[in-house]
Amino acid sequence: MAHHHKPKVTADGLIFYVDPLNPKSKDKIDTTDLSFFHESGSSILSGRGIRFDGSNDYIVIRSADQFKFKAGFSVSVWVKPDLSNWDAWGRVINMWGANTSTAGWFVGRNSSTNNLEWRLETIDDAGDGSYVMEMTDGVWQHFVGVYDSDNSKAFVYKNGVLVDSGDTSGTFGSYNAHLNGMYIGRGWFNGEHMAGDMADLRIFTASLDAGQAKQLYERPGQAVPLGAGLS
Repeated sequence: MAHHHKPKVTADGLIFYVDPLNPKSKDKIDTTDLSFFHESGSSILSGRGIRFDGSNDYIVIRSADQFKFKAGFSVSVWVKPDLSNWDAWGRVINMWGANTSTAGWFVGRNSSTNNLEWRLETIDDAGDGSYVMEMTDGVWQHFVGVYDSDNSKAFVYKNGVLVDSGDTSGTFGSYNAHLNGMYIGRGWFNGEHMAGDMADLRIFTASLDAGQAKQLYERPGQAVPLGAGLS
């Protein structure tokens, strides 16, 4: 019988994983009126996920210094949007305090469009980049946002396929605006809520490549990019 070993988490690999059915994960998050759901028989994450009502559901990660990235990183997440109840600029995950003249990043709705945006803000809000994928309402879809600091590039993958990319400018500066932590399901301000379902949210301190983005899409809830894993 073949023995399957879990790959070890590397220093530049998976650093954050939201799994509402994992007690260790729940111990690390501060929840406010948060609704968890379980879809039996779902092919997405074996039924694991979080439902946000678009009004007052969100998660706050109070100790968020590890997400004040200076070098390359990536975010991977499954979403099933409810666009009719999703606020303009509503965030899936937010590490940016708007109008604060500091560095930051987020994954969220681009205004009131159907685009899910990968936004990278640098020193004093200068040199920011916006890269998007079009969302389909009421359908599970997979998003990967990549910041490649070595090559000054950003990439967005939808369902394992590259849909947007571009050059980045500047470097990440001060994150002083983020004293209250990292938000999931809403932005820095009230009125920036997402609505719909989210699953398998992962953050990596590595710039994932096209093969790794495709792997995450093809094996939801089980995919682990090369060189990273769950301890």
